[in-house]
Amino acid sequence: MKIIAFLKKPKVYISVIVVAAVIILLLLSDGRKEAGTIETRRVERMTVSQVVDETGRVEAAQEAALGFEVSGRVARVYHNAGAEVLAGDALISLDSGSLYADLAQAEATVAIKKAEMSNTGVNLSEVIKKQDALVASAYSKLLLGALSADPNKDTYTQTAPIITGIYNGPEGAYKLRVKKQENNTSYDIYTFGLEKTDRLEISDTGPTALGTRGLFVSFPDGVAEYDDTAWDVNIPNTKSSVYATNYNAYQEALRTRESAITDAQARLKENVGQSIAAAELQRAQADVTGIRAEIAKRVLRAPFAGVVTDVDTSVGEIISPSTAVVSLLSKARFEIIVPIPEADIANVDVGDKARVTFDAYNDEVFEVQLVSISQVAKNIEGVPAFEATLVFQESDPRIRSGLSADVEISAETREDVLAIPARALIRSGGRTFVRTLVPDARGYGAGGGKKLVEVDVEAGLRGSDGFVEIWSGLEEGDEVVTFIDEEALEQYGAL
Repeated sequence: MKIIAFLKKPKVYISVIVVAAVIILLLLSDGRKEAGTIETRRVERMTVSQVVDETGRVEAAQEAALGFEVSGRVARVYHNAGAEVLAGDALISLDSGSLYADLAQAEATVAIKKAEMSNTGVNLSEVIKKQDALVASAYSKLLLGALSADPNKDTYTQTAPIITGIYNGPEGAYKLRVKKQENNTSYDIYTFGLEKTDRLEISDTGPTALGTRGLFVSFPDGVAEYDDTAWDVNIPNTKSSVYATNYNAYQEALRTRESAITDAQARLKENVGQSIAAAELQRAQADVTGIRAEIAKRVLRAPFAGVVTDVDTSVGEIISPSTAVVSLLSKARFEIIVPIPEADIANVDVGDKARVTFDAYNDEVFEVQLVSISQVAKNIEGVPAFEATLVFQESDPRIRSGLSADVEISAETREDVLAIPARALIRSGGRTFVRTLVPDARGYGAGGGKKLVEVDVEAGLRGSDGFVEIWSGLEEGDEVVTFIDEEALEQYGAL
């Protein structure tokens, strides 16, 4: 009865309830700690791209403020502001009346001197022209003599590709590589060395162009046999059996040219009267050329096709030298100037494709290509940057000089590759690995039937979107850990 009376006291009753609740909670938790945090992602196939994202500006590929070299009175204004002109079109002319009178007199003198010239004289210019043609022919034969494609590796068993065509470039070496197109039965050829070209699809019906300088290549064993092979084409082919013969013939052509010109000059000196007449004719022709040049200086012409943006003169006005009187802006071609920070310059190259958007056009995408990169860095807001120039793939009347452009340059892209979030990679102790969740053979534990395993991997291209290419170590569908805290590490067991 005393025990019952004791329990009936309110404070004692509440204490008993609290103690009982604690005991029940401990029993239900089975002594386990609070669950930790773990985040995972499945390995999947995707496109991994490395993109350089910068802001640039649109500029006219050409613009100019034009003026005269000489002073004079404006005789005619051919075009007003807003007019479209072609390269070479006259824009403004100065009065040249007295010069045309001088020109007529000088041309009459030339006619007289030509009549005085004897037809028996030596024509030195014809001798030089003929000898230059012979030397050029011998040099062309030297470059083209028995051109061949040499294998990049001694292990190749394919018949060497056949080189044909008429070459019109400098001495050097082409390096070519054959590669099968992904997801296709066609093959591409890439060239380096003398020319670096984008991929060219190999023709199924005949020879394929080797660069842009007149050579062609064909594959006698069938193009499929040459997949993933590389070849060198040396110009000239110093190893060919005809090289020595062609080289000696070229040297002989050079010696013959020098001898022929020397002989013609000697015979020309023997005829003093002829030489005097020739000198007088040359002086008369020089007078004509000089007067025509002075007339040309008095006609201001468009150096390129474009739009006249300003005309700052009128007929009758006296113009001073070097005073800008016409402004011209190219219309057909615009370019984008983008500063590439020093940290990104190694990721871009001439030929890279890029996407451009403008705030003015609701972020519509325009295609451009990188055509040049400055060799000298400029300091922009304290950061060294190299100016890259990109040109539009297609003309568009909406493109205007001065527009601000958001540019995404596709530096490198890998399609249909295994990829994971870059934050899943761990580099420690000289290793590169990831943590994966795999079934726990024991089938129990705080990890819910799974455990952590460290897997060494080889990583490839790191994309700008936070994903990284995986070369080996993982398979599609594997579950990798992207985040885990200390509590979860204990729950999922030792690595």
